[in-house]
Amino acid sequence: MNEGNQLNELLSAWEETYKKGQLTLWVFLALKDGKKYV
Repeated sequence: MNEGNQLNELLSAWEETYKKGQLTLWVFLALKDGKKYV
């Protein structure tokens, strides 16, 4: 079951990275284009 646990940890880490990337993308777009309504 250790392998499944490692897979879950890896997926969680990727999910966190993806969310941070999305947030960063929106911040850059907001700074570049001015006001944005989400």
